[in-house]
Amino acid sequence: MRSENKSYNLWSHLIRRGKEIFLSSENKIPRLKHELAEEMSELPLSLTRVEKVISSIEEALIANAYEVRRLHFRAVSEASIGASGTFGKIPFEIGLSFDPILNVPYIPGSSIKGAVSSAFYEFCSSADKERERTRIFGGKLVDETSMGLVGFTDAYPTRLTKSGILFSSVFTPHYSMVKTSNELDVSPNPILHFMIPRGTEFASYMFFRKKRGKNFELKGSNKDISEDPRPDINSLGDIDKAVLYAFIKGIGSKTTLGYSRFEILEYSRVR
Repeated sequence: MRSENKSYNLWSHLIRRGKEIFLSSENKIPRLKHELAEEMSELPLSLTRVEKVISSIEEALIANAYEVRRLHFRAVSEASIGASGTFGKIPFEIGLSFDPILNVPYIPGSSIKGAVSSAFYEFCSSADKERERTRIFGGKLVDETSMGLVGFTDAYPTRLTKSGILFSSVFTPHYSMVKTSNELDVSPNPILHFMIPRGTEFASYMFFRKKRGKNFELKGSNKDISEDPRPDINSLGDIDKAVLYAFIKGIGSKTTLGYSRFEILEYSRVR
């Protein structure tokens, strides 16, 4: 029985056990993968260092004269983040975004920004939606390049569920090698992989400058963003609405299947 006080580095543990699996006989590999997935989900973790990092990020953003919004949100479904990442790719073939220093999965700020940018495009009422989105989130148009005015930090877990930090799920890919339509002729190959459990809570920050250079600035009167976000939707700007909608719609992969969806618990002005 493992000591609850002992700390495990999940990445190192996964590499060591993954190597053992691939050196095993082929008929043992499926069983060993399932055993490893259960084992990884049960290893004790600490969020002490994570809390310190989140606090230092907030202090750094304020010190650099950004306006800051705190995002506190919870997974309402299992979440698949960073499927092309290296953590879990061996031996499970599908990866997960994972911080090897803090020893926890995380959601990259780029993933959050991409989801919010897409949501903003839907809410934008301008005739030139792409130019407006580039003005806010950055990018390249034919005649100009914008650094953007809004950014997002990586999101780290602040509260774990009783089932731990990793949820092992089975994904069965579509089979394309079968020539007949008879279901009895197929042999689907389930793929075990890690996901973030439903109920896990995260914290992230949105930071922005109201003006960058001569050509890019946020529009007032709540057109782009509200001075102080409130529950009344009429007081929210397009960016505020995009943030709220993006998390409901989903951040990460498999969102069309109902995975990787979140609910906002707090969206507030820090200072």
